[in-house]
Amino acid sequence: MKINLLQQVSAILITKEEHYPEVVLSHITSYGFGEIRILTHCDGIFWRFLKEPIYNNVYVQDDDCITPIEKIFEGYDGDKITCGNTQHHIGFYANSKICLIGHGAFFPWHRVHVLEKYKTLFGFDSDYLIETDRIFTFLNYPQKRIPIEVNHLPSSYNSDRLSMRTAHAANLQAIEEKLIKHQYQLL
Repeated sequence: MKINLLQQVSAILITKEEHYPEVVLSHITSYGFGEIRILTHCDGIFWRFLKEPIYNNVYVQDDDCITPIEKIFEGYDGDKITCGNTQHHIGFYANSKICLIGHGAFFPWHRVHVLEKYKTLFGFDSDYLIETDRIFTFLNYPQKRIPIEVNHLPSSYNSDRLSMRTAHAANLQAIEEKLIKHQYQLL
């Protein structure tokens, strides 16, 4: 069964908390990833992409949800970013090159190289520090988007969550326009 191949996948988990949420960690651990890297006290999404993992294939997700990892992995071809998205998010990002990876995503690590090009052009600007996932997915378009059901933990509705900020949703268009303007320099 393909799920046994998860032994050759690095799961990279970040949280701004002191400890990674046990309920999420327990769920992810049950899949038998070959490496589980946990980083705490992270002040931005960019921490997912800082250090090369043991395995070329990588899994990431947010710390505030339980996702059907096996369903996302079944759609992964080893090349394109494969994202688990709710029907709401599939609709929200339907006309965008940007895709949500917080509900679970697999990708080959070599796809991260586009972030170096972004940092060379713009440095560690505020978009990079806050919206690294959006930049990453835009520069790796197209992605595979797998419809899934997600069990959100109560913490996903805390006011300090990035997804709860009005500016986060509004910033989608501004980031996309910036990336389109500089697309040829970034690819």
